[in-house]
Amino acid sequence: LEEPPRFVHRLATELSGVMLLARHRAAASYAKDMIRQRAFWQRAYWGVACGRTPKSGTIAMPLAQERRGDRMVAKPRREDDDGLPALTEYKTLRYSPLAGGLSLLELNPYSGRYHQTRAHCSYGFRAPLFGDP
Repeated sequence: LEEPPRFVHRLATELSGVMLLARHRAAASYAKDMIRQRAFWQRAYWGVACGRTPKSGTIAMPLAQERRGDRMVAKPRREDDDGLPALTEYKTLRYSPLAGGLSLLELNPYSGRYHQTRAHCSYGFRAPLFGDP
């Protein structure tokens, strides 16, 4: 390598910590443009929600971070009140009536906001992810 690798993007540091690096300036520029256009990847997460959820759909709900005690949480907030646009597509893969009802979801966040999928499950269709308060 004639030049040091260039940082392009970090992929969900809280989940995997994977980083994308480029070997030269042109590759870094190209990769950043592709990421900005969401052209070459789609994030998909699976989660178990407490309750019955619709078969599929989209949740478009602006979110903002708030401090709760010693940690940050995501809350719905209007865009004119510091909320940032957040969009999540979801699909219910399975439903079980056990334990009051559990839904296995595939969640595809397009905005990448802090705890976006958690907030959209909790406040979007009132079915928090299993283990969340």
